[in-house]
Amino acid sequence: MTTTTDRSPGEVKPAASSTQNEGAGSPRAGTPVIQRIRLGATRDGRLTAIAHDVAEHSSTVREYAEQTAVATRMMYAAPNRRTTHRLVRLDVPTPFWMRAPGKCPGMYALESAMDELALQLGLDPIELRIRNEPEHDPETGHRFSSRNLVACLREGAERFGWDARDPTPGTRRDGRWLVGTGVAASSHPANRRPSRALASGEPDGTYLVRLAASDIGTGARTALTQIAADALEVAPESVHVEIGDTAFPAAPGAGGSLGTSSWGPAVAKACRELRRSGGSEVRVDTAGDVEADEPLARYGSAPSSRRCASTR
Repeated sequence: MTTTTDRSPGEVKPAASSTQNEGAGSPRAGTPVIQRIRLGATRDGRLTAIAHDVAEHSSTVREYAEQTAVATRMMYAAPNRRTTHRLVRLDVPTPFWMRAPGKCPGMYALESAMDELALQLGLDPIELRIRNEPEHDPETGHRFSSRNLVACLREGAERFGWDARDPTPGTRRDGRWLVGTGVAASSHPANRRPSRALASGEPDGTYLVRLAASDIGTGARTALTQIAADALEVAPESVHVEIGDTAFPAAPGAGGSLGTSSWGPAVAKACRELRRSGGSEVRVDTAGDVEADEPLARYGSAPSSRRCASTR
């Protein structure tokens, strides 16, 4: 049993105003991509092959490739798997990261194909995904740092009354609109980088935490205050966090959903050591901790690591 899904640029291209795009350093909200997904499966819904081929444009000035098919490498188990990214050099501005770069249109194509396969097999789309849940990262064989897709699917099905839905697509309408219930999985990297942090006790009984992190409006100060308070076993009101100064201990920048996951462990480590030692100041570096975590699968490699070709 096989299914093939083609997704043209018009179906996956996000739209945004020029004002929204100005802050991204690129005049495009995302790279138009053409995708071809091919799935092979047994009659009982076990995937035997996954192929995800992507063609996307880059500029003649600088090469840039969206990570469109990267998530396909780790979403579902299959013994035979291939992903390709091919770049077409065009006289256009260089595309760049912009709100779930690559992964969003890539997941859309993969999940659409999974739904079409479930329909051909006469199998529940959630059950199809559960049957192909990998025990380890299919790409590297590493164990996942965390993965709760099956639990998420089952809880979602219970909350939204999945069993009571009409499984036949395109049968219910509300005026001109087709109305139905569907499911789709999605993934984003859980990346982490080394960070340093300082924690100290103040004369008035409060605590000071410093690191050269940045808050771009996502609440870094609030999150780090809560992390520090938890590690120190004190109320958040007793913790003062200072960031945004290059004179503070070095820390990675914000972006790619790795800010808090990188800064937080450094803050927690510094605060725990300060509490244990009873000293006045502690400085830590999580570089060794991050290196020790390398055998864990986090999925974030660049598409160039798997058959990335460029054409003019």
